[in-house]
Amino acid sequence: MDDEEYLSPSALQVLEAHSAPVRFILPLSDNRFITAGDDGLICAWSTTGELLSSVHAHSAPITSAISLSENSQDTEAAIATAAQDGLICLLSSTCAILLQQRHGAKVLVLPFMTAHQCRFRH
Repeated sequence: MDDEEYLSPSALQVLEAHSAPVRFILPLSDNRFITAGDDGLICAWSTTGELLSSVHAHSAPITSAISLSENSQDTEAAIATAAQDGLICLLSSTCAILLQQRHGAKVLVLPFMTAHQCRFRH
């Protein structure tokens, strides 16, 4: 099957940045959303489909991505990702890497935590 077979005839727009399957879409509260996938790429998009920023945070497929911030204007970590490369990354809502921590083994799942439960300072 090629990519054309996966597109719905009612698709309004196809967003292109990733070179491998996208596994996660995280909505942010300010008309933006984040995508992450098997290429290790994390992208920030506007709801109009404009690619705002991107970063190759991982060298292996991303296995977990969660939103940490209830206020995407927050300067603290807004997104946490984990991947088969053993890295856990904390990123701002603009895809700036705030922290990368090597776990030592593949990280498959991150627990869900709200901003009230977990505060990251750097």
